[in-house]
Amino acid sequence: MKTALRSLCLVAVLATAGCGGGAIGGQVLSGAGGPSSPSSLPSMPPLPSAPARTPVTTAPTSSAGSGSGVNVFASMNACDLIGPDQQPYPFGDGERTHPGAHGEACVYAPRDRAAVSIQFLDATKAEEMTDHAGSRGKVVPVTVGKHSGLQIDNGLATCMVAISVGEADSVKVSLEAAHESLDELCGYARRIAEVIEPKLPAE
Repeated sequence: MKTALRSLCLVAVLATAGCGGGAIGGQVLSGAGGPSSPSSLPSMPPLPSAPARTPVTTAPTSSAGSGSGVNVFASMNACDLIGPDQQPYPFGDGERTHPGAHGEACVYAPRDRAAVSIQFLDATKAEEMTDHAGSRGKVVPVTVGKHSGLQIDNGLATCMVAISVGEADSVKVSLEAAHESLDELCGYARRIAEVIEPKLPAE
């Protein structure tokens, strides 16, 4: 019985070898009809490793800064910008207010002297204040410290200095006369602007 099985196996191997060799069960058969030993098999080159993937990073977009919709004056108090010893004349106590569409203001109302207002103009350029000149006033470009600005009077009894802060914001120093001349008002406005300018965000 064992002899018959061996004969059948030999016939199967020889029949396969007669076809020129092939792969059986993952082995490579030689042309002589027998399987080659593992040591005689040709070595296969290693598969190339996959290239390392470089993680893609996206730089964060800053939302801060002028003109971006962020209120650059949010952490500031308009009444802290000028101290009693820096005032060109005694203002008295300032009142912190939030007048309408513009930003926070600090208003001083000394007796028998010009009223003073220091106001943050969020999302309002200095150039947008020029309509306060009306038909009788004038607009004069000025430089206040490291900031540019405009001096605007109405030709009657008010004068302001609007200081540009960045591309879209500004700070306004305005005075309304009690009995001062227009020149005096504008002089006071410039002096107050020079005091508060170093405390403003960079242009």
